[in-house]
Amino acid sequence: MTTHHTTILRVAVHTSQQNPDHGEGVTHIAIEDEGAGAYLVISQPVPMGPQENGISLDLAELDAVHAAAHKLMQQDAFKEGGQT
Repeated sequence: MTTHHTTILRVAVHTSQQNPDHGEGVTHIAIEDEGAGAYLVISQPVPMGPQENGISLDLAELDAVHAAAHKLMQQDAFKEGGQT
């Protein structure tokens, strides 16, 4: 019997007043893999603009972004030698 797993691939860092999908200033942290190995993509949606944009983080947000990225990287599926 095949065992199924769940893996979180994207996390949104936002305040309780922001929409986590497309709120202004929301930061998305994702794991992507285009065949050469997994890597982190950090982006922010831009209202009425391109799909993604570079980010600027204030010190308070940086701690939350770091914690979310660390949580993603600790999953067994993305540790060295794990299945992707």
